[in-house]
Amino acid sequence: MALLSLIWPYGYKRPDIVEIIEQRLLRKWGVIRHVGDAYEAGGSSEPQWVMGIPWLGVAHFELGNIDQAQRYLDATERLYTTTGLPESYLAENEACVHTPLAWSHAMAIVLRSKLATRT
Repeated sequence: MALLSLIWPYGYKRPDIVEIIEQRLLRKWGVIRHVGDAYEAGGSSEPQWVMGIPWLGVAHFELGNIDQAQRYLDATERLYTTTGLPESYLAENEACVHTPLAWSHAMAIVLRSKLATRT
């Protein structure tokens, strides 16, 4: 997932990175950091990192895929809990205890801002 930083904020136009992440790391509730990631789950499941969803949207925006960026913003909106965006989901609709998380909110704000100011 960290490879997304090459697209934003560093500005490399690499649609292949987005494609690989969507094919291998994208899950229903977030993006895993890498195949086999079991950081929070004690090895029992992959944590699905929420900030990856709006970050994919930002990457699509930077690549000129505005409709896809909007779809990721819509997906981000569905990830909110009653207390905000979590760090990750550990299982189906089970947010981790780190809720709200500033990184998740920051990426959502970046994506919203880019979509709101497009010309």
